Amino acid sequence: MEATINKRHIIRILNFRREHIGMIMAWLIIFYFGVYVCNSVREFGLFQAKMQRQVFDVGMSQFLSYAVPVVLSAIIGLLWYKPTRKWGLLLSMILLLVFIVYIKLVLRQFFDKEACSCIAIKDGMGWKGQLWLNYAALLIASTGALLTRKGGKKMDP
Repeated sequence: MEATINKRHIIRILNFRREHIGMIMAWLIIFYFGVYVCNSVREFGLFQAKMQRQVFDVGMSQFLSYAVPVVLSAIIGLLWYKPTRKWGLLLSMILLLVFIVYIKLVLRQFFDKEACSCIAIKDGMGWKGQLWLNYAALLIASTGALLTRKGGKKMDP
């Protein structure tokens, strides 16, 4: 009987820690994406001009200048609520992987046009700094996804 109680107690403690660490990881991604969204929306004209200095044609740059803040905001919304947090973390991972692949292609001079590193989260950061920041964010999102149960469900004690 005592061993059963101790086992249940340990599982509850593990669930509590797991849940809270996953939540902290989600909040870090919310902050990371939130800063980017706030900066791009607050100075939208400048953000659009920076997007047009990327490797995309004008139509795609214009579309992305609207789509990126909207997609990031939608992911923030998913991360905010516990039942959808796992989906938000998984979508964060996918988006961060897309950003990482794009940056790696830019660094390897894959494109004919030289891309401006001006859409970084901080001006003057450069592509390598942005790449490492995205690696860190991917690690955070991956950790959060591993520690977050679908729909916020816990292990049964």
